[in-house]
Amino acid sequence: MWRHIAGLNPDEAHPGWQNFTVAPRPGGGVTWAKAEYQSIRGRIATDWKVEGTKFTLQVVVPPNTIRVPTAQANTVRESGAPAGKARGVKFLRAEKDAAVFEVGSGSYSFEAR
Repeated sequence: MWRHIAGLNPDEAHPGWQNFTVAPRPGGGVTWAKAEYQSIRGRIATDWKVEGTKFTLQVVVPPNTIRVPTAQANTVRESGAPAGKARGVKFLRAEKDAAVFEVGSGSYSFEAR
């Protein structure tokens, strides 16, 4: 549940949450989830929900990687602006079912359709 539903995935090659990925996987009837972990590097929190075709993800993280579930990477927005142009957000790649971003430390509000 921690890794799949909440989306908190530590990188086993870098202990102590030095590197991790936020990658929630909505589905199976689950339409929202919240989780928080106080790592040695800082607070990591996720809060996501699905409403119709809209997916929203609120995160608080030290610098790391965010994976937003979507089939269309160009639809992802952060705080209302295109995510790839948002401050502290760098678009890394589009995957089959997600858009992957590198983010600096802070709070972010992602939305995808």
